[in-house]
Amino acid sequence: MFRLDSRLKVFLHREAVDGRKSINGLALLVEQGLGLDPFAPAAYVFSNRRRDRIKILLWDRNGSGCSSSDWKPIASNGPRGQISSN
Repeated sequence: MFRLDSRLKVFLHREAVDGRKSINGLALLVEQGLGLDPFAPAAYVFSNRRRDRIKILLWDRNGSGCSSSDWKPIASNGPRGQISSN
């Protein structure tokens, strides 16, 4: 478990990433693909092709950590893509 601080920078990797990548693979992607320091006080967020799973790479004082999560679709009562202007 980690806490998000208001000073923490969050970087979102836009391209899909293979969900089997380990902490080392994600750190390498941050360093070589994004040109950023994987050991900086920041959170790096990655998602899969379907955008229903994420992985977060985070470095803190105790070392690096990786967390993954499933996204559950939210039920909608109206048509997609339309905004009500009541």
